Amino acid sequence: METKSPPSNMDLQGAIFRLSDNTNKFTVIGCKTLAYIGDTDDVSSYTAVLLRTAIPRGLENYRVWFDQNFSTKGIGGSCSYAALVEASNFTFSASYLTSSAFMDAYGGQAPVVVDWAIGTPAGETCESARTKLSSYACVSDNSVCVDSPIGQGYICNCSKGYQGNPYLQYGCKDVDECLDKRNCDGTCHNTFGDFICCPQRTKHDPSRMQCISTKHRNIIIGVTIGLGVGLGMLLVGLCGIFLFYKWKRLADLLNSSLC
Repeated sequence: METKSPPSNMDLQGAIFRLSDNTNKFTVIGCKTLAYIGDTDDVSSYTAVLLRTAIPRGLENYRVWFDQNFSTKGIGGSCSYAALVEASNFTFSASYLTSSAFMDAYGGQAPVVVDWAIGTPAGETCESARTKLSSYACVSDNSVCVDSPIGQGYICNCSKGYQGNPYLQYGCKDVDECLDKRNCDGTCHNTFGDFICCPQRTKHDPSRMQCISTKHRNIIIGVTIGLGVGLGMLLVGLCGIFLFYKWKRLADLLNSSLC
């Protein structure tokens, strides 16, 4: 069983979608089979022979066809298939070569993944989109704009340290990194969009937003206590001397009066 013209095709031109080059593979199954994939502007841009191969990034449309100079006729009951397929959703089976099992498995429509971006048809970028506040999609206070990796358009992500939906005003929420004990071996203090990890012998100073040494503080306390104790002992000693001379003078007065 051999698939012949007209070729299979898909056209996404003018839409916000692009065929994903990361997750789809051009897949050819058959014996003595040569199949081609190309966009509508360049029908010779990609070829494959009995293999799975990547596709160009940002592909908007494609068509698939077989080279009629290669044929499975005469090879008992052999079948030939060529399709753009989601790689993770495809597992080869030997039965595909001799029956309609491949067509039956996917109902005649192999799964394909498409990527999308905002402002694709208009050729928007982050720079141009930011000037159009009424239509700018990254509305969360903690979101960032990223030019689309698939070509034209842009997408929105939550800023580092936030997660959620960047397309809603309050959609990006702070991530509490302190909930994951692997992030900090000391004392963890969560902050907006980040966290502070204070190691042992340090403590968090919220006014300075940093860790300060408790060892230095302990030295100051020790010195202060030491000075306080020393000063107290000095005062006690001075008082003792004063009382001694006071007592001695009183004793001398008493002795002189008796004489």
